[in-house]
Amino acid sequence: MRHRARGAMDLPATELRRRPGPIEGITPTPRLRGRAGQAQRARRLKLYPVCRRCTERGITTPTAIINHKIPLVKGGLDTDANCEGLCVPCDLIVTAEQFGHKRRVKIGPDGWPTDPEE
Repeated sequence: MRHRARGAMDLPATELRRRPGPIEGITPTPRLRGRAGQAQRARRLKLYPVCRRCTERGITTPTAIINHKIPLVKGGLDTDANCEGLCVPCDLIVTAEQFGHKRRVKIGPDGWPTDPEE
């Protein structure tokens, strides 16, 4: 009798979180695709209508991107508790921080940064 390999869908949620994989030894959490993924994104956009980081600074900016606080590729779960709404500029900053990239600063024609906070 042949035994089939255990897939991600056969494991309990606790095992899905931390398993050896290609990035930092963790297997990425599966993401919803297709109509189910689109419906999930629309629901989360209603759940998080304004950018969390902008709200902390006293600015009201509509959410454009649903960000995972712990990225799926680093073992985060695809749950509402692990999500936050961000605008595009804030998402670029958060993504760079999450993956250890240096933040790009826009430089004006005079050679000085145009807006170091954005």
